Amino acid sequence: MPCSVSGVGSIPFTIYDALGYVAAGLIVLVAATVLVAGELPTEVSIVAGIAIGVAGYVVGHCISAVSTWALDRVLFNDDWGLGRPEKVLLGDQSQGSAPWLWRTLFGHYYSRLPEATQQRVKEKARAEGLSEDAVDNPAALLVHCESKVQSHQICGPRADRYEMLTTFLRNSSTAFLISAVLLVFAPADRYLSLPTARGGPAVLSARLLAALALLAAGLLFFRYVSMFLMWRRAVFLLYSERTDP
Repeated sequence: MPCSVSGVGSIPFTIYDALGYVAAGLIVLVAATVLVAGELPTEVSIVAGIAIGVAGYVVGHCISAVSTWALDRVLFNDDWGLGRPEKVLLGDQSQGSAPWLWRTLFGHYYSRLPEATQQRVKEKARAEGLSEDAVDNPAALLVHCESKVQSHQICGPRADRYEMLTTFLRNSSTAFLISAVLLVFAPADRYLSLPTARGGPAVLSARLLAALALLAAGLLFFRYVSMFLMWRRAVFLLYSERTDP
């Protein structure tokens, strides 16, 4: 359905903001604790819990800075990476210097918008005063569409959900990868003890935790690539359906 401006406004802070940074930071802090101390503390005071949460939030922002550069800026570059999603969506199927590799691993990434949708987006941009050069430039067209969508009372929050989920997947996959590296170098006697329903704790060695963290990083990374494209796709679709007051 077309987006209209009637309805509730957006909430400036959501659960995805917390998960995007706090969860990623806590993942690395847990791995670092296992590496240094050998096991997690069984009891934590309220003050210590708040301090851990704040520390997780700070570490999460550091992880986000690294992952934004390493993934958003490097992975999706046009020279040898996957290529910019806005170019893929608008019909530019260039995939860098290793197209066979990207198509094999991320074939789902190379799906363009329907021709009718592309034309609708461009025609609407022209009607709003965007120059012909900008309309033909995928990056400029995306900036225009995103600015219009973000300023819209209903469409903005919808696009924000995609961005927040993309941030969560990006930061979490990076956090699990960092954790896997930390746990690989942990001494053999390091472990993580988890309570079970049967009463006895489940003891996970550092090597097993490293393998699980690497698996989680891979799965989240694969989903992140899909979500990054879906986020840009949502911007174009919401822009094409947007109705002004």
